[in-house]
Amino acid sequence: MNDAKGMTCDALEARPLPRSPGLSTGLPDAWLPPIVPRRTIRRTRGLAAASLLVLLGLPISAGACAIPVFRYALERWQSDLFEVDVFHRGPMSAADRAAVSSLEDLSLVNGGPLNLEVVACDVAGVLDDDLQLLWRGLDDPALPYFVVRAPGGRGGSPIVWKGGLADVPSSWGETPVERELQRRILAGDSIVWVLLAGEDAAVAERLAATITDALPTLVESIPLPPGIGLPGSQLMSAIPLEIRFSVLTVALEDAANTWLRRCAIAHAREPVADGETLLLPIFGRGRALAVLKPSEADFEALAELTRFLCGACSCQAKDLNPGFDLLLAVDWDRQLFDPQSQQIHVSARTAASREPELVPIPPGNSTASTTEAIGSQLLPMSEEAASSGAKTTKQDQPLLWGGVIVVLAVYLWRRGRRRVH
Repeated sequence: MNDAKGMTCDALEARPLPRSPGLSTGLPDAWLPPIVPRRTIRRTRGLAAASLLVLLGLPISAGACAIPVFRYALERWQSDLFEVDVFHRGPMSAADRAAVSSLEDLSLVNGGPLNLEVVACDVAGVLDDDLQLLWRGLDDPALPYFVVRAPGGRGGSPIVWKGGLADVPSSWGETPVERELQRRILAGDSIVWVLLAGEDAAVAERLAATITDALPTLVESIPLPPGIGLPGSQLMSAIPLEIRFSVLTVALEDAANTWLRRCAIAHAREPVADGETLLLPIFGRGRALAVLKPSEADFEALAELTRFLCGACSCQAKDLNPGFDLLLAVDWDRQLFDPQSQQIHVSARTAASREPELVPIPPGNSTASTTEAIGSQLLPMSEEAASSGAKTTKQDQPLLWGGVIVVLAVYLWRRGRRRVH
């Protein structure tokens, strides 16, 4: 495993980050999974609204979110559910029913740690259209038969695994690699670059070296967005907030490589060759932003993806953002928001770094224990300034409504003029 933790930029020549026009409308299509709806930004209307607010003397950042995408996703986006379709005919035997019940107990829906949902599909009855179509393509397998489909979107739900009861993995979402991925995210890594090594070891080594060389420059060059801690941009957990990356290499012979590769291939925009090395930037609650081939993972591409994930979360709706979730066995809410779990992660993170550069995190919830663990505000703001800012927000509400009335009045006036003429 290659790890960029604790890396410095002293031995590297500082390189300016490339600026790409793709940032104005989102990331390049070549990197994004095909099933993800594309975001659209109505720039003209946004500029007009901002100009009007400036003329009215109103704050234009009241509704903006300054939290980085990677942190907003970690604290606020619930994991998408994989669907496990269990095909059977009539009542199942006691043994089969017990096995299916055990899998159901692991489901997040039933209070378990796995982000999956079990759907019983009795082929002797009436199936939904998509399940009927799926069953017809299975070529009459021995029952019960399990089909795992990744969370889908406009393009459907891709199959990532299928097999009989005896073939069902016993460690879904909790292999050593997946546990290490979870540990790094909860310790404060902004992005974990998961490198799925392929058959050509030299290609994987060169890609690992490219990433390792680029990350220190990216850490040094990309700042946290301003405004974190202000109303609407509070953090909710005690996990250290900093720009921090690491590389997690998964050997070809590792079982996790096979499973993660299936998930990646299901969401890749272009066909992936057998045994090809792949790179997944993982953030949030185990969400991959894109699937990169070695030829695509140059410094400019890494910088583009990194800037997106470390920039302010301008679109807070998960479904309108690129990426796809992995299957992981972790109770994210408990790990993030339980005070005892928070203290464990903070202690582990501090112990792992000799000279940790931690950013104090502002409180985002009201529990006293969590507030004590979080500490002081991120922004260098005095208590008087903070309280004054809160009062100003309340005092500005009448002005905001006044602005809305002015906008409506201007709109009706102009509309009336058009009717007259």
